[in-house]
Amino acid sequence: NTVIQAAGNNRAANPDMVEDLLVLSALADSNRPKFLAEDMLLFNGILSDLFPGWEVPVPDYEDLLTQIKEHCAKNCLVPTEAFLFRCIQIYEVSVLRHGFMTVGPTGGAKTSAKDMLLDGMADLDGINPKYSKTKQWIINPKAITMGQLYGAFDENTHEWTDGVLCVLYRSAVKEFSEFGRTDRQWLVFDGPVDALWIESMNTVLDDNRKLCLVSGEIITMSPYMSMVFEVEDLSVASPATVSRVGSIYMEPDVIVGIMPQVEAYLMTLTAAKGYKEIEPHKEQLLQLLEQLLPGAIEFTRKKTKEYLVTVDNNLAKSTLNMLHQFWTQFIPIDGAYEVPEALSAMLPKLIEKFVVFSVLWGAGASTDGASRPKFDAFLKGKLAELELTEALGIPEEGMMYDYSIRLDHNEDKPDFSGKWVGWMETVPVFELSPKTEFADIIVPTVDSVRYMWITDTLAQHKMHTMAVGPTGTGKTLNVNNKLMAGMPDKYQPIFIGFSAQTSANQTQDLLDAKMDKRRKGIYGPSPGKQYIIFVDDVNMPQREEYGAQPPIEILRQWMDHDGWYDRKENVFRKLVDLSFVCAMGPPGGGRNDITPRYMRHFNVIAFTPFLFISSSENVIWTSSIYFFLLVPVFLPLLLFSMPVSSSGGEGGGVASMSASLPSLLLLFRFFLLNCSSVLLGLARDGVVFDLTLGVGLAGVTSSFSFSSAGSAAAGSGGASRSALCLLSPFSRVAGR
Repeated sequence: NTVIQAAGNNRAANPDMVEDLLVLSALADSNRPKFLAEDMLLFNGILSDLFPGWEVPVPDYEDLLTQIKEHCAKNCLVPTEAFLFRCIQIYEVSVLRHGFMTVGPTGGAKTSAKDMLLDGMADLDGINPKYSKTKQWIINPKAITMGQLYGAFDENTHEWTDGVLCVLYRSAVKEFSEFGRTDRQWLVFDGPVDALWIESMNTVLDDNRKLCLVSGEIITMSPYMSMVFEVEDLSVASPATVSRVGSIYMEPDVIVGIMPQVEAYLMTLTAAKGYKEIEPHKEQLLQLLEQLLPGAIEFTRKKTKEYLVTVDNNLAKSTLNMLHQFWTQFIPIDGAYEVPEALSAMLPKLIEKFVVFSVLWGAGASTDGASRPKFDAFLKGKLAELELTEALGIPEEGMMYDYSIRLDHNEDKPDFSGKWVGWMETVPVFELSPKTEFADIIVPTVDSVRYMWITDTLAQHKMHTMAVGPTGTGKTLNVNNKLMAGMPDKYQPIFIGFSAQTSANQTQDLLDAKMDKRRKGIYGPSPGKQYIIFVDDVNMPQREEYGAQPPIEILRQWMDHDGWYDRKENVFRKLVDLSFVCAMGPPGGGRNDITPRYMRHFNVIAFTPFLFISSSENVIWTSSIYFFLLVPVFLPLLLFSMPVSSSGGEGGGVASMSASLPSLLLLFRFFLLNCSSVLLGLARDGVVFDLTLGVGLAGVTSSFSFSSAGSAAAGSGGASRSALCLLSPFSRVAGR
């Protein structure tokens, strides 16, 4: 049907065209959008065999392409040839079918291509009769229930209540039937397509073009309406649905890529937007990012392991987010802040360090503990290859993950040298007050300091972070502590804990209850405030039959479209001044993978187990743990509890014992946790004791003493903090 309709449209537009060309053009227009780039060569070969000597005619879309390019420039997007080609294909399919899908992995520019096309068509309204203004309504069908989407009868009163789709569908029909407007109306379903909710739309997508509701109401589409679906894949969609719609496949690597993403970001750094100091250095930024970023992402993808699998464009965006937060100190604020001259003078030298730091914590932050030395070695090798090691002053000791860039705005002693300093040097020396409750003592470590610095910095720039790591790595504890006590008053935390039974409605109601009304349709915190929403165990919600997680989908709807629908009034609520911090364990054991379409909005930070920390300080206490606890106490217990397996051979049965490193670490942590519980119990029962730990290496000796009577004293230097960390392997309680 699609080929026949395309051929008919071609005949109407070109009455004198040869029929062979009509059919050739119709076959190409209706099939090309759904093919991968690799398959296009095969398809073009088939067409050349069927129509030897003929070439597919190229329609003239020059006026539309010109407008699309202008809007791309306004929105700081790079219009690649593949991107423009897909925009035209979306338009052609929308002419052939009243229902169509843009399909592809996250980051494939599905939303951007659609929006740029609609903006370009609106500019040509009244100039070219082929194009007109288009109004779109966007729904995530998995963020609400079936009854809230299509409408339902009340179980008690048997009263009918309209769903969101009913209201929007009627509004689109009225635009033509009552008001006589011929503008296009697109109902966009931005969410997973499965065999549950989409089956009720079969009569809409076929030639009937009618929405049939359970109430008995039948609403007929107007000739200017289209049903548009944005989906990641069609793995659980029924053939009955797929056969009724047109498809356009969007490939991230072909349509967008890494460097166009970087170029689009650099387009935002203009003097008009406040980046006067940065704009002259855009060429230097582009060159450095081109030398480092693509290779770093490829290395992460092929040579390292991640707790949560990311996508390439997410790592590129994470790198740019990290880079962007450095520019704030170079933007003057009238009457409040002026950029120091010494800082401006250092900018050309600092840019290289900013880029290296951003690539490290953008493309390399999602790797697990065992992979970080590999990424560190790769990045150092790349810098040596570019002859930047000496110029950047890269420390030889430890990994680059162990260092920060010093930029101190202290009025008395400002320091803009940009030296690489250890993370523990960026925070005050930890002092334990005797009055502090035992359970409230939180010991800063290298991990907690660097992870919370990243979380704090990104949250203040309205960017989102995702803490991923095994149980016991301090994700929830450190984030809670940071949000409760370590943020300026402007930032107000909201805490949400997901479970297997959490629903989308519960999530929406909890957040709506916290919002104040700014003006009609716009909600948020009190003026001048910003909410930081911490969602713990974000991957715990149970999957539906076909894999969707509604609580994730309602949050993604805000990420993509700045709000969601009021379920009572069926109107869109825009939410402003929000940022998210999430925490999750690796998938498995009741935890699920979450959709990459949600993950792409986050900077993923892997919280590694404490035995993988590699700074020089922690080498001391890790060695001490093995010597004083693991060897004489823990190792015999482990050997006693290890499973014994036997294998037969010519020499008879041979007994062998085997244990994996993860099992050893798990039992080791369990052992330390119970030791801390014993000491805590003794202290609470009034037993007075003194615990002194000595740590020595290479002639350097330090000690830490803990008394149940309420006093603590530590030696000076990093080793004393390391000893404290020994007693608190989870960065939680001193005295463990």
